[in-house]
Amino acid sequence: MTGCASTPLWIPTGNDDLQILSGRARIKSIKISVESTATTTIKFYDTPDSDSSNDKKFFQFDHSGTIGTFDFDFHGAIVGEGLFGDCTANGANVTVSVQHL
Repeated sequence: MTGCASTPLWIPTGNDDLQILSGRARIKSIKISVESTATTTIKFYDTPDSDSSNDKKFFQFDHSGTIGTFDFDFHGAIVGEGLFGDCTANGANVTVSVQHL
């Protein structure tokens, strides 16, 4: 039996972006922890770089008002080119990790 890997924690500071994974991957889950009630938006794209203008949006997390940890299960959904994250945190304390195969 094989397990899954987890990316290093991404802790965006304000408006931040990050190439989370490069190349083809199967996404098991995305975990997001928010320690503030500030409005936060995190967009995830299936793309090999920061130019997301022509790329597929994989997932978008919109948050306002609730402090907590959120776990989104993707059941091995495939990103073909990589996973890029774009965060607008507006002062919120946010932590993101991605579990993948």
